[in-house]
Amino acid sequence: VIMTVAEDLLCSASQNSRISLQRTQAGWLLIAALMTLGPAVVQHHLPRMLLLWKCIFPSSPKDLETEKTRGDSFTWQVTLEGRAGALCAIKSFVSHCAGLLTDEVVQRLLPPLPSAVDLLTQLSSIYKSYGNSLKTPSTVYRHKLYELLAVLPPKTYEGSFCDVLKELVTDLTVPDSQIDASTFLLPPLCHENDLLLLGPLLQETDHRFIEEQLLLGNSIAGGSLEYDPYSIYEKVAKGDSVPTPLPPILSVISAATRLFGVMFSHVAESHRLQVLEQLLNSIKQAKGSRQQIVQLNVVSAFSTSLKHLANCKGSLGSEEVRRSALTLVMGALESNNPLLRCAAAECLARLAQVVSDTSFTAGLAQVSFDKLKSARDVVSRTGHSLALGCLYRYLGGIGSTQHLNACVGILYTLSQDTTSPDVQAWALHSLSLIVDLAGPLYHVHVEPTLSLVLMLLLTVPPAYAEVHQSLGRCLNALITTLGPELQGSSTTVSALRTSCLLGCAVMQDNPDCLVQAQAISCLQQLHMFAPRHVNLSSL
Repeated sequence: VIMTVAEDLLCSASQNSRISLQRTQAGWLLIAALMTLGPAVVQHHLPRMLLLWKCIFPSSPKDLETEKTRGDSFTWQVTLEGRAGALCAIKSFVSHCAGLLTDEVVQRLLPPLPSAVDLLTQLSSIYKSYGNSLKTPSTVYRHKLYELLAVLPPKTYEGSFCDVLKELVTDLTVPDSQIDASTFLLPPLCHENDLLLLGPLLQETDHRFIEEQLLLGNSIAGGSLEYDPYSIYEKVAKGDSVPTPLPPILSVISAATRLFGVMFSHVAESHRLQVLEQLLNSIKQAKGSRQQIVQLNVVSAFSTSLKHLANCKGSLGSEEVRRSALTLVMGALESNNPLLRCAAAECLARLAQVVSDTSFTAGLAQVSFDKLKSARDVVSRTGHSLALGCLYRYLGGIGSTQHLNACVGILYTLSQDTTSPDVQAWALHSLSLIVDLAGPLYHVHVEPTLSLVLMLLLTVPPAYAEVHQSLGRCLNALITTLGPELQGSSTTVSALRTSCLLGCAVMQDNPDCLVQAQAISCLQQLHMFAPRHVNLSSL
């Protein structure tokens, strides 16, 4: 019944121009939603859907050229609405009915794809010909095509790689919107532990929905169904920024960064260098606030591509490609936007993981060491100190005593920079990551680090809550490193245990609830390793 109603709506859309748009949208929405019921239901309706999919796109580039000379602004709105709906239905089919994707079905799916990409490349000229009313429909079409290509095997459209990549680079570097999209693009690309540095706004809370509405700013809010009716049948993926759906101008950037991540890991190495150079030039040529927006888009896209390369154990490429990639990441590591710095540190860790070469990783660390020795500005000091903590995150931990000693020395110094609470907080957070990643290697540094943590807990004013939270993370990491040793009865162990308990007591007295939470977390760790020595009645 649903399929029959959907077909009737699509076939009768042209009979009443007043509701053509609504009929077209409703027809494809029903079909796309039907796909979510899975293979058992969909297999009976598959031939009809594939026929509708085939019929809605021109069968050849010549037909598309002819089509461009016909119609008016309204008919193009209906056309783009219908084709965006068809893309949604196929994406829904691919996502929910993988069991039906036989070779025969894939062969029937493929013919309209080149035509869909051809239309993508023609959108700007169609928009110029038929006016401003096509701006939103063409943006929605672009968004839906990117989403579909991201879930299809790249081999199915490798003939269109060049055309699609060209469009993606344009979307990332010549954005329609001047809105800073960092609050929804970057958090999924940052490590959840590092997001703690940026305050409670970016952490999972009951009121995060309201906070993100405010963060988008510029009178643009997410979570409105009018932006994307097709989101009504989609489950929100865990970790996705809420509220969704976002406005089309932001959704298309989000979809472009994801598709870029997939495609970059499948293009030839020579092409990768060309694309990276183009992206770097675009950042360099952009001016003022627009430069940060372009940098944000580019870093998001590149970070996504590194995740894909890491997952498929791919190679980044030649020395030149590595150098361009490093230039891109280092630029973001010194951005004024703290969220972008945080994402860049994670991106650097992914870069080390993908290249997986000890001398390359040592070179990355040396860049940050050199910068931290000479830089006096807060931005460089925070970004590069976090980079040191993240660098070995995906490489199985720190195995070099030399690197560990150098990191500890420089982070000790930065953590005592009383002129900047931000530098202290970031350096201490990085130190907590180093403690975790070094494991048993860190034993020789435990006592001096614990002394440093206690000294700072007692001397840093309680008003600097972010510094105290980082100190809590350091203390937690130190307790984990000591582990069952805390049960010992020697004078040294007894002194260490007392220091840990003193640190917890100081944090419990802090007026900030997140610092108090850190104290409870540390007490839990202590209780796990040395239950006889921890009195939990104070909780």
